[in-house]
Amino acid sequence: MKYRIEISPLRKWRDTRAEALQAQAKEILDLNIDKVKTRDVYSLIADITTEQAQNVAEELANPVIQVGKVGETAEPEYDWLIVVGYRPGVTDNVGHTAFLAVGDIVGRELSEDEQAFSSIEYLLKAPNMGRTDVERVANELLANPLIQTMTILDAAEIASGVPFNAPIVTE
Repeated sequence: MKYRIEISPLRKWRDTRAEALQAQAKEILDLNIDKVKTRDVYSLIADITTEQAQNVAEELANPVIQVGKVGETAEPEYDWLIVVGYRPGVTDNVGHTAFLAVGDIVGRELSEDEQAFSSIEYLLKAPNMGRTDVERVANELLANPLIQTMTILDAAEIASGVPFNAPIVTE
């Protein structure tokens, strides 16, 4: 089964990663972003139940400052989404740690066929920014294109759903 596990800051706390991106976009690129929200995403391919996946989401989140859920949170007020993940074949240390944690949480060692990948999503409320501006943010502030992938979706594409992040090397 494939599961998307989302870990987001609780709304009552500051999202410092989002605040830093907003400030850097203004200071470095002279681009105004009205609002930013971030979330960590784990793409999990594992033979587990939905209930186990929900337990994984809860265990991976810090309950004091974060919320974990299985699936995708709809965010219709945002204009852009930037997804930053690792290229196929590049070591994803966070994903590997999540893979080991999932095994601990479900009470068994995961098999070679089961996998976990990490990515970070940045939701931008920036109605005055075009795709070129968002690409600048992604390329100049968020990702190293040598080892990371960047997926940019506009509001219509976000509404259709975020693609599952599984950077698997195929022969």
